[in-house]
Amino acid sequence: MPTENRSLEQRGHVRYQLKENIFVAIQGNYFEDLASVVDFNSNGVGFFSVCKGREPAGKFIIFDLISDREQVILRSLAGRVIFTCEISLTNKETIDEASRRYGLKFIHLSALQKRQLDIITKKYALPEPRNTVSS
Repeated sequence: MPTENRSLEQRGHVRYQLKENIFVAIQGNYFEDLASVVDFNSNGVGFFSVCKGREPAGKFIIFDLISDREQVILRSLAGRVIFTCEISLTNKETIDEASRRYGLKFIHLSALQKRQLDIITKKYALPEPRNTVSS
């Protein structure tokens, strides 16, 4: 499956900013450490991370969502990296120089996981959705 490297403005679903930090712990050896989630919705998450060398674009991965208090919010979610982009210098005040922005689309979510994502949205998301959108 080819990866779509598209601009953030071309995304089609509303994304929510976070009021508390959430991290993505990705299984395998694609990324260094935890990835910092920047926005999310019921279809996926956007995050910053440093790639370890194996390009994850288009890859099927398993990951956990973790709170900043190191509590697992959701475990063993399946997803696919659907886009990557470089971070502009003006937007990366505290982001590592080698970080990139990634878009991860959830796949094969169970009915329970979908309900849990709704609860997470209510707990961790700001009330107003962000103007940027994603598929």
